[in-house]
Amino acid sequence: MAHYTQKQIEFISAQFQKGQKAIQSGALGIAEKCYLEILKIDANIQEAQNALAFVYTFSKQHSKAAMQLKKILNTEPNNANIHHNLANNLYELNDYNEALVHYQTAIKLNPTFADSYIQCGMVHRKLKMYDHAIECLLKAYNLDKFNPKVLHGLGITYALLEDYTRAIEHLSKAVTLAPNNNEYNLCLAKALKEADLSHEADIQYHHTCSKFPDYLDAFLAYG
Repeated sequence: MAHYTQKQIEFISAQFQKGQKAIQSGALGIAEKCYLEILKIDANIQEAQNALAFVYTFSKQHSKAAMQLKKILNTEPNNANIHHNLANNLYELNDYNEALVHYQTAIKLNPTFADSYIQCGMVHRKLKMYDHAIECLLKAYNLDKFNPKVLHGLGITYALLEDYTRAIEHLSKAVTLAPNNNEYNLCLAKALKEADLSHEADIQYHHTCSKFPDYLDAFLAYG
């Protein structure tokens, strides 16, 4: 920071500290202003750019987050994490085709990026390309066999293909690994129902409603 004046250095440092405290307290609007003030001094301060992208993502301002992450990619085109985070925001914006490009780029840059394989699977499922979805999710499974998100993804994809034996197998494993996840429990109940395993489905629905008394979707499905 040698090319800044002492006053600018002190201002930038103070804004970073203020922004960090604001994030910790959940005051994301204040954090945003802090990082924007820093970028007024120098738009190329990478730490401020990254922090701003985080704030936009965490506050679900996905359009702003995507624009910010694209700016960062101009200087860090080979950063797999940035591609992945950009794709996550594009996914939330329902821009599945562009999201897929960035997930695939993240995988090319980091072939062991399990989360990008998972998200690729989710995008392909949204696009009803179920075989591609399973292919991506199985690659993620080979990287992390104890990831409940992978197992859940495989389970609901197999259910869409009406392969309920595999769906129930994977969803059961997901519930075992993450018993406090209400969505996983409900998906298992639905798969059991679709497989005409009425007794088992009734038990799972009852368990889910009892365990998550505020989970309205479970009660609606059970009803």
